[in-house]
Amino acid sequence: MIYDFILYAGEDTFHSYTFTEQESSLDFGAQIVIALARTIKKKPATVFCDNFFSSPELFYILKENYGVFGLGTIRGNRIRGAEKILPNNKAMKRRSVFTSRL
Repeated sequence: MIYDFILYAGEDTFHSYTFTEQESSLDFGAQIVIALARTIKKKPATVFCDNFFSSPELFYILKENYGVFGLGTIRGNRIRGAEKILPNNKAMKRRSVFTSRL
């Protein structure tokens, strides 16, 4: 089911949207999620994202400012300190597909 969408228009993609200073500091993908989350009428709701859109800062803003929960995959370089807790690629190749240790 498609609830809402935004067409990419380069620099004009967000011409009719305003973001707070905190939201403006996020990357393009996170701003897309925020713009779409604003249109959700029934809250609480949950938004699912892949790693292009996800970040801890985004999920915090969604919950605190819009009453929307976020769930998604995330890139290791988007979590400060992740390199200390996430296994490197060599270690990941040695483990089976469905294992997870954090």
